[in-house]
Amino acid sequence: MNKMTISIIYATDENDVLGVNGKMGWYVPEDMRYFKAVTLGEVCIMGRKTYESLPSVLPGRVNIVLSRDPDFAASFSVTRSKNVYIVPKMSIAVYISKSYFPNREIFIIGGAQVYKHALKYFPVSFIYKTIIRKKAVISSDDNVVYFRPSHKKFDLLERIKTKKCIFELYAR
Repeated sequence: MNKMTISIIYATDENDVLGVNGKMGWYVPEDMRYFKAVTLGEVCIMGRKTYESLPSVLPGRVNIVLSRDPDFAASFSVTRSKNVYIVPKMSIAVYISKSYFPNREIFIIGGAQVYKHALKYFPVSFIYKTIIRKKAVISSDDNVVYFRPSHKKFDLLERIKTKKCIFELYAR
């Protein structure tokens, strides 16, 4: 089996907010362009909620969705199924990636629990972190998800600052 690179890519606001009510708490086209440029042509592994938050399948990428819900897999829409695999476990997603797409980088694209699982149990080589230079709009009844991973085992390779974003790349 070929050795592959497993990376995590995520964006948070200045307070480490990853999402608000199942969506990103901002819309920054610059961040979207960066995400597309980095992940295009690669494998994207995501949780079911992240997948459902997308407007469509990520074009030009292999989409692997993690879900233990048999009803989700059974009711999966054929119209969204091109380049999409539904699997119950991260280990199966990584196996599919290594077996069928051996020359592609694996990107873990969310959500928070999927990121945490990948960092704990898989050999993550790179972290692509975007800090959105504003705060997500949050009200008291919002469901807010924070993500503050430890970068202790990673070295900062690159930091690019723009008016709206800070792009950081970490390597193990």
